[in-house]
Amino acid sequence: MAGFVVAMLVQAATAPWSPPVQAQWVDDGSGISARIEADRKPILMHGETRFAVILSSKNGGFRVSPFLAATRGIAFEVTDRSGEMVAPREPIPISPPPPPLAESQLRVVTSNTPLRTGIGERAVHLFPKPGRYRVRAIITLMSIAGPVAKYKQLRTNYVTVDVED
Repeated sequence: MAGFVVAMLVQAATAPWSPPVQAQWVDDGSGISARIEADRKPILMHGETRFAVILSSKNGGFRVSPFLAATRGIAFEVTDRSGEMVAPREPIPISPPPPPLAESQLRVVTSNTPLRTGIGERAVHLFPKPGRYRVRAIITLMSIAGPVAKYKQLRTNYVTVDVED
């Protein structure tokens, strides 16, 4: 029983979370896609990550806040070689959410005009120590366009990252 409790605490400590970012989408949002890219060079443990999260929409009915960033709609799931989620050496500082934006202030995202968000977080905010990891982004969207807020979560592909001392 104690092992189960410890496992649940570790899972909770490593679960990716970020406040949602404001967005609007049509229907169920199934036309929205997300992917992540990483630099092929190793990341230094005392350096910064080099990721890009790219959002696109097949039908053009997608708008998203220009404030989309790590800790503002983007969280990272990091696993080790065995597939276990790991906690970072230091927790990532969470940014306060921006104020609600008018629809005209949201960025239109299509397949021809995808949104590319560069991520340059300190490596210690994502990784516990040097090693090889798999990383994917989890994007959490919130629409306040209707009378009731609706949420959507997107998961990217995984990228492999080598972290060195």
